Amino acid sequence: DTVAPYFVLVPDAVTVECNEELPVTMAEAADECGTTVVTVSDDLVEGINENNYTVIRTFTATDACGNQADAVQIISVVDTTPPTFLDVWSEEIRQCGEDLAPLSVETEDFCSDSVSVTVHDVNTPGVCEGMFNIARTYVISDISGNTDSMLVTIQVVDTLAPEWTFAPEDVTLSCDASLPADSAMAVDGCSDVMVQLETDTLF
Repeated sequence: DTVAPYFVLVPDAVTVECNEELPVTMAEAADECGTTVVTVSDDLVEGINENNYTVIRTFTATDACGNQADAVQIISVVDTTPPTFLDVWSEEIRQCGEDLAPLSVETEDFCSDSVSVTVHDVNTPGVCEGMFNIARTYVISDISGNTDSMLVTIQVVDTLAPEWTFAPEDVTLSCDASLPADSAMAVDGCSDVMVQLETDTLF
C-alpha cells in the first residue's frame, strides 16, 4: 500500500468576526486499502492587528500504512463591527459660564478593550451674547478603525441676572447741594453689563 488516502470533504474557506468562535468542521478522508485517521493543526498568520489575522488549518489524512495527504482550509478573522455607546443621549441644557467640556462616555467593543473617543463641536450663535447652541459629535473608534458617532445638541442659556458689585448708599442732602455722582457697578458671568440710571423726584 503506497497510495495516500484522499479527501472526500474539505471545509470551505470562511471569514468570521473576531468575537466569534472558529469553525470546527472536520475534513473527511478515505483510503482504498483500509481505515484513515484525520488530524488537524492550525497556523496563525498575523494581520494588521490582534483582531485581524488568518488561520491556516491543515488537515492530515493518514492510512494504516503511514501514507499521508494534506488539505488546507483558510479561516480569515476580521474586525468589522464598530464599538457601541453604553450611554446615549441627544440633548443637554447648560448655563452660560459653566464648564462646557464634553461629558465622559462609556463604550464597549466586542474584540478589544481599547476604544478612543474624539469630540467635534460646531457653535451656532443665539439671540444674545450669553446664549448659543453647540452641535457636539462624539466619535468612538476601535483599533481596526471601525467607528460610531453620537450627536448631542447643547443649548447654552443665560437665565441668571447680573450681580451688583457696588451700589451707592442712601444719602440726605441740603436742597442746594449737588446730587452725588456715584455710579452703581455690576458683573455678569456671560456678558458685559450695561448699568442704566433712572431718576424719579418725589414731593
